[in-house]
Amino acid sequence: MDSQIPATGMMVFNAFPSIRRLGQARLQQLCDEWTATAEARAYGITSIAVGDEDAGFPIRPRSSGALPDVTDGRLHKILVGLFTHIVEHGFSAEQEVLGRRIIEVVSRPLMPPNATPPAPHPGPGLAQPGLAGMVQRAQAMRASLPTVPRQ
Repeated sequence: MDSQIPATGMMVFNAFPSIRRLGQARLQQLCDEWTATAEARAYGITSIAVGDEDAGFPIRPRSSGALPDVTDGRLHKILVGLFTHIVEHGFSAEQEVLGRRIIEVVSRPLMPPNATPPAPHPGPGLAQPGLAGMVQRAQAMRASLPTVPRQ
């Protein structure tokens, strides 16, 4: 596994309670489905292990080659593809608006860790680099959304 991705996994679902509400078994099923797609194969992703709820559902991707570095745009594209699959196949029709907002947040470009944020930026956390910036953007989005009952 790439040295930039912690051995314990990436905590990409923390800012998305509606995704976490799907539960470990459903998230694992959706990740397994996504890894069978041409998109996942194009990036060399062979599997994604989803950790348990107590650990915050960390994901541990495996690949047929080296995983992209967290500053690599390919990792961002992999996460966008995974989140899009989870929303499109794991959310109900009633959750469509929420799902589109999640994809919108996750799809925003990530900045390299050493990049200077553009000034001015539209709100707190929106110019943070890498996965931390994605989490901060998601938390800002989550504060503006109604809660969705657990399925």
